[in-house]
Amino acid sequence: MKNFCCLCIFLLFSLNIQGQHHHETALKQPEFAANVEAQPFLAQALRVGEALSAIGSALPSEAINQLQALKHLPYDRKTVEKVQEILDPYCLAVVDINPESRVSVTPGLAQPILVQDGWTTFLVKVQNQAHITAALVAESPHSQPVLHRSTSSPRMKEENKLTPGQLDNRFLQLSMYQERPLKPNLSGLGLEYAVIQLYTREKGKREVQIGFNVGQGTQDIGFRNTIDILFAIKPAVKVIFNVRDEDNSPTMASFIITDGIERFGHSKERITHPWRYPWLDWEEPETGKSVDTVASVKKLRGIYPLPSKRLAGRDKFPDFFFQPQIYRGDGEYITLPPGNFHVIFGRGPEYQVQQQEIIVPENSDSIVVSFRPKRWIHMAALGWYSADHHIHASGCSHYESPEEGVLPEHMWRQIQGEDLNLGSNLTWGPSWYHQKQYFTGKDHPLSDQHNILRYDIEVSGFPSSHAGHLALLNLKEDDFPNTTKIEEWPSWTLPVLQWAKEQGGVTGYAHAGWGLAPMNSEHTPYTQEGYSTELPNYITPRMDGIGANEYVVTVTHDVVDFYTELDISVKAAAFLSEIQDEKGKFIASRAPNQQPYWNIERARIDSSRKIPVELIVNGYPVEEKEITADGNWQNLKFNYKIEKSSWLAIRVYASAHTNPIFVIVDGKPIRDKKSAIWCREAVDQCWKMKHGRIRGNELDAAQEAYDYARKVYDRIILSADDREK
Repeated sequence: MKNFCCLCIFLLFSLNIQGQHHHETALKQPEFAANVEAQPFLAQALRVGEALSAIGSALPSEAINQLQALKHLPYDRKTVEKVQEILDPYCLAVVDINPESRVSVTPGLAQPILVQDGWTTFLVKVQNQAHITAALVAESPHSQPVLHRSTSSPRMKEENKLTPGQLDNRFLQLSMYQERPLKPNLSGLGLEYAVIQLYTREKGKREVQIGFNVGQGTQDIGFRNTIDILFAIKPAVKVIFNVRDEDNSPTMASFIITDGIERFGHSKERITHPWRYPWLDWEEPETGKSVDTVASVKKLRGIYPLPSKRLAGRDKFPDFFFQPQIYRGDGEYITLPPGNFHVIFGRGPEYQVQQQEIIVPENSDSIVVSFRPKRWIHMAALGWYSADHHIHASGCSHYESPEEGVLPEHMWRQIQGEDLNLGSNLTWGPSWYHQKQYFTGKDHPLSDQHNILRYDIEVSGFPSSHAGHLALLNLKEDDFPNTTKIEEWPSWTLPVLQWAKEQGGVTGYAHAGWGLAPMNSEHTPYTQEGYSTELPNYITPRMDGIGANEYVVTVTHDVVDFYTELDISVKAAAFLSEIQDEKGKFIASRAPNQQPYWNIERARIDSSRKIPVELIVNGYPVEEKEITADGNWQNLKFNYKIEKSSWLAIRVYASAHTNPIFVIVDGKPIRDKKSAIWCREAVDQCWKMKHGRIRGNELDAAQEAYDYARKVYDRIILSADDREK
């Protein structure tokens, strides 16, 4: 009996080993598919090789040479088998599409190894018995978003909250590479190869479930369209930043780190306000999407750390997913895989945009790289201070979990990195009740002698939002009197402005132009058709947006700030690269009302470094000087004679415009009949568009305020008529 038992154990053990051996043999020497014609199959395989080279994951030279050699041999079954022999070892998965278009998946031969904070490329073998031409889509529960985008609700809904376990398990990003020389869809051949790329933010061992489909409902039953793979993830290299300002003091700066490789697949990344970064390669968004808020970037997946996997509230450094740049101070770091990287860095508009290459070596734990931001102008030394008075406290592309928007500590880094003397974080509709805890009516304790952080209000997502979003600064109180929730705030802007002014606030309208665009015909949304670019013009705007629409009323009640008086002497400075590059040419070719707005590339005279500086009187350019945009101050003198009371400004067309200077001649007020008529008609148009959204119990007061504005403009029109006589 003992011998029998020993024999059984021995046989069982041997069968297990033998089974494992057969499995390995089957993977190493698969039955090669033959249901494909050799010529198109080899052509597709060669394109795959080209694609791998283009994205920095080239096949070994021996494999490339073997594929190339097949072009000179007979195109037969041996060719089909040889291609598979060459490419199968690099396949992460084998996808089978049966004649009914059902997709099943089995593991491939490739070694399951990834690299932390980097991309790894594999092949996918596709046996297409259905000969369909749909896109092959890869999916994984581990690639789900690490943030819950905002629902624009003042409070986060509990069901939208992401748990720590969910966040820990969403460490992967995957993408099917479907750009040239490959194609977005399957070819319909019975056999071909696809390219898949995987990014992970983790290191160590991670099990990953990956599935494939060719459209909704094509997954095979019984979980056969997914495979589970245990990956070994090699650690990245710690890249320590040495960042010193002009005086060699430690500082914070902005960095965009790319590998220059296009990684665009079936699911495209999104980023907000893309035209703030014109040196990246952007694609126009598809019709129906707002150019200002969302766009595709061709190289976004070549940005480090990968924006879609950034977790500001949990990572060592709070990098935001909705912008390409990160901020690092002296001694801080980023982890990168081995390779070559391109870095664009600076410290806001007073610094030059510089570029630098870094090489991250293999087999290294850490390296140190040095950056020296270069200032081209120092406005604070002249008594002028930089500020951003319109920062969304809950984030630019808003999220509500795992954090309800941006934390003060996170925003403080950006204020330092952009060298902002003042940054106003405005609490607004999304996550209002969470973000308002940071409002104190004072400068935030993080502020120092060079940079100030404040919390104030943007009236957006409130009942008055339709009439224009208000930016209310320097407030002492943030709750409108006798209200407990934002739905109870006034439904038009004058009462809100009056309340802010009473407590010493500085007031104005955010994103002022929305609804004020001059249209000389009916326009199509999200296009430039119908918009007038003539300056000045007297076209009555639609007043149908959320910009400074109601200002034509509230300015007559003396409750709108955001203008200053300037010294009449003119000193001008600008900075452009000596040679206009392709990005500059592209920007210069776009109309002023197309993004990126207010870009100095439009002001170049031809392709030189010179730009025009214009004197504007009552909206019209009356005199022009040229300066060289080399960063040096230049004194300008204009000889235009002011003969009647007027407003003056200095303009670099489509790039910069000063606030007005009001010049009074012979004690007479500034009167321009055309402008007054425009304002008068705009009041009527604004009432037409807005009064239906003002509450009934506020309507009489609003009607009275609008009538007052009408009378102000009527008096100006009559006064202008009298002067003309």
